[in-house]
Amino acid sequence: MVVLVSMLILLTQYQNCAPPSQYDESLNEGAPPISTIDDVNLSTNVQILEKDLVISESAESFSLNGLCFKEQSGAILKWTLSDPEGAVIDEGHVRCDLGGFHLEVLAGDDLHCDKSYTVSVQLGVGEQGSATISRDCYGDFGDDASSSL
Repeated sequence: MVVLVSMLILLTQYQNCAPPSQYDESLNEGAPPISTIDDVNLSTNVQILEKDLVISESAESFSLNGLCFKEQSGAILKWTLSDPEGAVIDEGHVRCDLGGFHLEVLAGDDLHCDKSYTVSVQLGVGEQGSATISRDCYGDFGDDASSSL
């Protein structure tokens, strides 16, 4: 009993009664919004890392990387490549693997100069992740632009 009382006195002696710090509130000022990927809900958002991809005139294919939730590893994502009017040019499936996916798309002759195309990736009925693809036919394609195969 004496041990219990002495421990109670020791514990209350070091209790923090200070008011909350305003430093914690200043951490969130100006910070970008935080987005999460739901590990249970199959209607979760899928994110494509490259939002605007420019491929060279001679590129026959291109690749995109994206994020899904690691607990959904093995889930099948549907992707589509659409023209500016929304018509589907190509479509397929890619697997979510340990929180990410890698998508290879054959461009062939379907992507023309002076047009922007959209690649969309979706898991279930959730919001799509999308990226804009365009072909550089004027030689402006530089070493710092996104890579193509």
